[in-house]
Amino acid sequence: MALAAREFLSNQQRINKTQQIADAESPSVSMPVRVTLDPNVRICPERAELITESYRRTEGEPWILRRAKALQHLLQNMTLYVLEGEQIVGNYASAPDSLPTYPEISCRWLDEALEGSLRQAIDPEGMARLREIHEFWYSRNVEGTILKSLPEDLLRFMDANKTTALHTIFWPQGCFTLDFRDWVFPRGLKGILKEVRERRAAL
Repeated sequence: MALAAREFLSNQQRINKTQQIADAESPSVSMPVRVTLDPNVRICPERAELITESYRRTEGEPWILRRAKALQHLLQNMTLYVLEGEQIVGNYASAPDSLPTYPEISCRWLDEALEGSLRQAIDPEGMARLREIHEFWYSRNVEGTILKSLPEDLLRFMDANKTTALHTIFWPQGCFTLDFRDWVFPRGLKGILKEVRERRAAL
């Protein structure tokens, strides 16, 4: 399964999609998306370290308490910087022009990117710190949990079916949600369950 997972977690798939937009005769966006990173932007491992420290200490506790304690540990120990004119301060990265990471959601894609497009975004020491953190998370995070639960024959459909649960492995963002206005709200949850039962019966 690990080999299959690596194949489908390939960063190349995301680059290919972006390239399809860029090469389209009539792209759906006015300016095609490019896979680029400002050379001044750095990856900050601090958030990942603090979250991992907390989760290591709370192993075996209810997940809701673990999340709360991780947030508390993060807020109490994160580096704060104040930019000129700011009245509300705080960021999940330790410095301006830095990006935090979220290993509790997904980290395999970042390992791959650190060998390629993001290689210059972190120093060797920071990269080593992230690698160690990721070792802890591979089988514990959202991505790992989904991969462990999927039958082998479904892995090849992970990126193809565009379902919310599976697609968050690649892009864990809120923009990949169901069409609530035109699909969920008119039917209601009971209507959706009825449709599921009808479609199952028709198989």
